[in-house]
Amino acid sequence: NLFKSGSTLVATMVVKDHLWWASVGDSRIYLYRNGYLNQLTQDHDLLQEWMAEVNKGRMSYEQAVSNPDGRKLTSFIGMGKLRYIGYNKVPFLLHPGDRILLMSDGVYGTVSNDEMVQILKAHTNVQDAADAVSGKIEAAKRRHQDNYTIMILGM
Repeated sequence: NLFKSGSTLVATMVVKDHLWWASVGDSRIYLYRNGYLNQLTQDHDLLQEWMAEVNKGRMSYEQAVSNPDGRKLTSFIGMGKLRYIGYNKVPFLLHPGDRILLMSDGVYGTVSNDEMVQILKAHTNVQDAADAVSGKIEAAKRRHQDNYTIMILGM
């Protein structure tokens, strides 16, 4: 009765003012620039696969997002041959003041994008911002809080 375990992966490489990134699973990479938070990665889960069915009219959007199986991963480290690997083929140009956020689902499942933007606006120091996010997660005292990891890189 052994089960297969695995992990998600997000990775970045910054050379001067250029960003390369890669992802597997549902951990995410975001760019925060000029008060806006933009997700760079796409989750590798059933919900994303179902969006093709939604676009073809075979499933409603409400059916897709309300199905609890939607969060099941379709690609993760440890599954053997990976179905999906996300990455950028062309480096992303970074600007002074940009922030790159790498986070697991335990973060974005608890802290909304609007709350994250408010934290980043209030804390220009990346360590202070990461500590504030951790504090927000801990203060939420969610009964089934997933483990969480966040890293914030400043340019």
